[in-house]
Amino acid sequence: MKWGTTIVIVVLGLSSAGYGVDVNYSGFIHDPYPNSPVGDFVIAGTFDPTFNPWDYPYVYGDWVGNLVDGPEYAQAVADGVFRPIGAGTLTTDGAGSFSGTGSTTGIVGEALWIFAFGDPAPDDAWTFALCTSSDPGWLASGDAVGDQNVLHSSEADVFVFGGSAAPAIALQGLPIPVPSAGAAGLAGLVWVCGRRR
Repeated sequence: MKWGTTIVIVVLGLSSAGYGVDVNYSGFIHDPYPNSPVGDFVIAGTFDPTFNPWDYPYVYGDWVGNLVDGPEYAQAVADGVFRPIGAGTLTTDGAGSFSGTGSTTGIVGEALWIFAFGDPAPDDAWTFALCTSSDPGWLASGDAVGDQNVLHSSEADVFVFGGSAAPAIALQGLPIPVPSAGAAGLAGLVWVCGRRR
């Protein structure tokens, strides 16, 4: 009799392990360029716990943090650094409204992030936002049936890039370096010397 009871407990334990954390995320995106944020891509996800999200623009961008030269997002996903939850969603109207869902297992207690791009193709975007929240509801709940997290853009208050335009998440263009006065002077000197020949 004990053997049969033990099997039932093990089977129930295994079946509940297959459930994931349901994540529902919604809100608004403010995209200063172009004027209308219709069709911007938004996705929720987590980072590999060994990766510092504040390093993202320097690891996947250039030396000053530009993310405009290649498949930065695709590479981060391929590397397992950013782990998307679900397929993502697009903003649907001039207010930048979005609503997406996803589900995953094995992320209990990890910070949930919203990654937003000013383009339907993330690697073609010129404006971005990467944010989470200090609200405990943005930490992934358990892996049991019915566990879920509900994220809203108005709660985002921790930004790697982008910012708050409450209740929206504001996208930003990442820095394109402006030459310093010394670099501009050196470029001018090279130009003058080249003209003398």
